[in-house]
Amino acid sequence: MKLKIKKRGDKYTCVIDVGINGERKQKRITKASKKEVEAAVLEIKSQLNRGTYTEPSKMLFSELTRMWLEQKEFEIRYSTFKTYKQVLTTSILPELGNLQIAKITFQTLISFVNKMYKKSYTKNYVAKHIAVLKMLFSYAVKHGYLANNPAKELKKQEEKNTVTTVWTDEEMNRFLEVAKGYAYYPAFLLAIACGCRRGEILGLTWDAIDFKDGYINIQQTLTGDGKLLEKKAKTKQSIRSIKIPPNVLDELKVLKEKFEIKKNALKGNFSKFNLVVSSKEGTPVNPRNIGRSMDLITEKAGVPRITFHSLRHTHATLLMENGVNMKVVSERLGHSNIKTTMDRYTHVSSTLQDQAAEIFGSLLK
Repeated sequence: MKLKIKKRGDKYTCVIDVGINGERKQKRITKASKKEVEAAVLEIKSQLNRGTYTEPSKMLFSELTRMWLEQKEFEIRYSTFKTYKQVLTTSILPELGNLQIAKITFQTLISFVNKMYKKSYTKNYVAKHIAVLKMLFSYAVKHGYLANNPAKELKKQEEKNTVTTVWTDEEMNRFLEVAKGYAYYPAFLLAIACGCRRGEILGLTWDAIDFKDGYINIQQTLTGDGKLLEKKAKTKQSIRSIKIPPNVLDELKVLKEKFEIKKNALKGNFSKFNLVVSSKEGTPVNPRNIGRSMDLITEKAGVPRITFHSLRHTHATLLMENGVNMKVVSERLGHSNIKTTMDRYTHVSSTLQDQAAEIFGSLLK
């Protein structure tokens, strides 16, 4: 039967049957365009065929969540999906799961958010919950389960993710000298010399290193739980090529030769995964093992204890303090935009201000 879509004012509308088990029931769908009406009708008919259609006024928040997660699972990175699911399971669903979505108001959500702040959760942690709520209710509106998004006006109060702990070049070199005797040395070297993220390094294969032109090509990452190598990146800018310092490239060539000997002798997972940093069996490394190894080396080297992620911050800080343009640093780090870099590395600004004053002072006669 042909869909009858009528224009009313600046909107398009149609009425369809949504009755179940012989029950006569109709639903009016109103959207801004014909295509949106057709898409909404298609979604409802699909749910009716699967037996999953629920009258919006009676749909529980838990049911909305189930459908949204079902759609998202194969659209986004595994690690992002895992974060969304964790946020929902631990905090949001226990509070809102049994409520009908039609009865959830802006005030309901504000009360939930304020309760989180009272529990002393960080602003960034609460911001994750707000982001998930906004996406969930946007999905509900898009598919005709709600007319308006009650989470639309929720405001995130994110804290600036500024860098505070890094090493000096002297501390960096002391650490690397000791690290040379450990299996995970390539991971520490790449984090410091190229500014790669932990997951990018642990997902790096030897064929992703361009030894001829001296570039690392970031193509896949290892998830935070160490269970999956995935091609999807944190941002579009994360898929990038990073120029390798010449002396580091020489070290990587030596490490590659050693790997080839091992791969030819043992084959198996060494051939299958071809990882620059791997376990003794050639499989991906559990990220937690990297941290344990780093703590041990840090103590032996007698340098301040920092996180693995701070090696990346050390890379960026030392570059900027030595006059490298912030746009270039931002591209090496794979930030989504230069503002992210500027906000994160505010601690460098005072040093750069001093340098700028000295440089301009030397130009004055």
